[in-house]
Amino acid sequence: METITQPLGRGAFSWENWKAELTGEALKGTYEYPLFTDTRITGEMSSGLGPYQLFNAVPTVQTDLLLPYIVLRMEYYASGDEEDWSRTNVERYHGG
Repeated sequence: METITQPLGRGAFSWENWKAELTGEALKGTYEYPLFTDTRITGEMSSGLGPYQLFNAVPTVQTDLLLPYIVLRMEYYASGDEEDWSRTNVERYHGG
């Protein structure tokens, strides 16, 4: 069996952020992202997901429109180099 001698690259940002929370990094900010779907969502997960929470945003009137039925709240702990958004970089792409 071959031994890997090169260090592994950085993981997906979501994983790096979760690890930063576990190691006690300081909270740098909180962000919320609406997630759109045409499926009715009937629950929420506000604990057990590390620095992430999913909130139910089901509207009072059911429609066939694509609406933000879930809100993802992310507490930002990760530190290090800022990403360079001026060009495409797929180094941390995870396929999800």
